[in-house]
Amino acid sequence: MVVRIISAFSLFFTLSGLLQNVHAQLNTPFTAVGRGGAATTFATDYQAIGINPANLGLKKSFRDPRVTFGFFEPNIRFFSSSLSLTEQLQSNQPLLSPEKVSPIFESIEEKREAVAKYANEQHGFDADITLFGLGVNLGRFGGIAYKVSDRIAQTVSLNELTTSILFLGHNSPYFKFVQLNTGAILPSGDLTDEQRNKVITGFTPEAEALNYGEIMNGSSLRMIWYRTNNISYGCKLIDTYNFDLHLGAGVRRINGMMLANLSADENRFSNAIFAFSPSFSLDLGQDSSVVKSPNFQDFQSQFNLLGLYTSPQPVGRGRGYDVGLNMVIKKNLSIGVALTEIGSVTWDANTFKINDGTLAQVTGPGYNTYNLMAFNPGFLGFGGTKTPLGLTGAARFTVDLPTTLRVGVSYEFFKTAHIGLDVMLPQNEAPGALPKPYYALGGDLKPNRILRVSAGLSTGGNQGSIINFPFGVFYESFKKTVELGVATSDLGVLASPFANIGSTVSLSFGARIKL
Repeated sequence: MVVRIISAFSLFFTLSGLLQNVHAQLNTPFTAVGRGGAATTFATDYQAIGINPANLGLKKSFRDPRVTFGFFEPNIRFFSSSLSLTEQLQSNQPLLSPEKVSPIFESIEEKREAVAKYANEQHGFDADITLFGLGVNLGRFGGIAYKVSDRIAQTVSLNELTTSILFLGHNSPYFKFVQLNTGAILPSGDLTDEQRNKVITGFTPEAEALNYGEIMNGSSLRMIWYRTNNISYGCKLIDTYNFDLHLGAGVRRINGMMLANLSADENRFSNAIFAFSPSFSLDLGQDSSVVKSPNFQDFQSQFNLLGLYTSPQPVGRGRGYDVGLNMVIKKNLSIGVALTEIGSVTWDANTFKINDGTLAQVTGPGYNTYNLMAFNPGFLGFGGTKTPLGLTGAARFTVDLPTTLRVGVSYEFFKTAHIGLDVMLPQNEAPGALPKPYYALGGDLKPNRILRVSAGLSTGGNQGSIINFPFGVFYESFKKTVELGVATSDLGVLASPFANIGSTVSLSFGARIKL
């Protein structure tokens, strides 16, 4: 059932066209994506929310807009530390029908190679979507901003044994014996290709079967979906010729729609809690005290994507806080520090935990694609009564927000170029948090009054030591009332789409009105 639990939670991203594999959260507006996320001293108006609220107090000239607003600014990114761009595009198709998944690997040998490539690697997805943003310049009283946004993030890292069962199914070496469609039972070690094609079930003696905590040891799956209402204020506290100090703070009301926190360490589940909105239309049983495996068979027929996204029913609620400062030295050098997403979310409805059990047998040949969201009952199933794993109701629980410390420095050259360095340091291991520090070096160049080009490089976070090369192009009308832009967090991936060194697939765009 772990497979179906993972698949059902992930299927939301497929149906919404967001596909699979994550990155952890960066909270990056579309105007900063081309700089790799460098924004601590760059972001202004409502885009400063969640990055550095002190920037709301910045005033560069009397021509600064009094009001700025925008609608639907998505920043969507997929990452894999081992799959190439081509493999990500092939496997992460936005499919509504799992049976239409295009096989990437079919033979046993190809599946073994897939296990080696996918196991013990980081795969992820994140989306920051500003649904509505409004910033108001209050002149010498600073600035105030409001934003409604969605944060959706997923990170997956599976060990070799779990990956083997997912991709090889009943042919996984975990199972000591197999049953053919003729009824014959044979040891699984030495089978001909003809016999492999006749296998219907793989099983291992009950005395030798491992529990799921042992099978998934070292693996983790974390997902979140938060919808937040944010308000922030920033002002100038010190104003001298060579030094300005800006301070800011923000608060957000958080509605939690989905949480999945599954991990295994020391051969047991260290985390196995879930909560997700009734808007997903999942049948989890009426009596939360009765162990029941989730019923996902009618998931797609009951699923209403538009209704889910426009008016989801929250099952978690909480508050978060941001604080920040920005120092401007001699008008051109800026240093910013911000601590964002301080707080927690309490999940008190549709909360469940996994009950551990042993895995004795499965049916099905396993996945033929890297896309674990493209679940099909024919890929992997469980027969008999010797694979107990179900969900039971859990008491309300509280989960921390992914608190991040941001430090940034930038320098502006004659209003035509602005270059900066950002460092983002995770402060906890909450779902959606960066696993490691993230570094971004980037800048903006304005060759003329209407065009701005962003470029840079980034590394760290889920990327490990891989270096990405972000790029963005933006247009501003002559009167500066309209801003349009599109950006990607890694343009360099196009230079080597078949390289098996990991890849990032990213797209961000938006439009803003300035009055």
